[in-house]
Amino acid sequence: MRRLPRLHRRTSDRAASPGSTSPRPACRGPRSSTAPEPSPWSSIQPATRSPSEEAFHKDALALFDKVHAEHPNVVVVGRSLGSGVAIRLASQRPASRLVLVTPYDSIGELAALQFPYFPVRWLLIDKYESGRYAPRITVPTLIVTAEHDEVIPRASTETLYRRFARGVAVLKVIPGAGHNTISENPAYIAALTGAP
Repeated sequence: MRRLPRLHRRTSDRAASPGSTSPRPACRGPRSSTAPEPSPWSSIQPATRSPSEEAFHKDALALFDKVHAEHPNVVVVGRSLGSGVAIRLASQRPASRLVLVTPYDSIGELAALQFPYFPVRWLLIDKYESGRYAPRITVPTLIVTAEHDEVIPRASTETLYRRFARGVAVLKVIPGAGHNTISENPAYIAALTGAP
């Protein structure tokens, strides 16, 4: 039987011995024997956990409180999935403005449209129900949507827009833009700089 050559591994202060049979993969650079420090944000944890709507919300509240303590005028911005986190945050904290880019009314609604033959509304753990929080928003809100959004249907964004109290939100459509190309469009920057 033919034996494979042994690999030498590098660590921070020494090379592994030629007779080493350690199962660790070869690596370059320093190696620590301790686990990495956990993130202070609950939504960013080691790969053993998945981020959740509640973890993102908890982190958003903590970050807002930290920033707001030193800067009283905080504009909350959320894009795509993050728009659900932003609108929920703005319904519970004193934001000065809210900007939602390519937002949706409900992830459950979008999933049901994508998979009409499955009971996805009952299977989803994270609902991201933006429409539930829209009526609570009292700060000037800009909703920016892409004319050709291939991810979030325009009807979902318009449903969300109608849930705001009259005069609170402004809806701007970026012509010729798609969901993933909206930020490349000059009209997008113009919409953001002219936000209410």
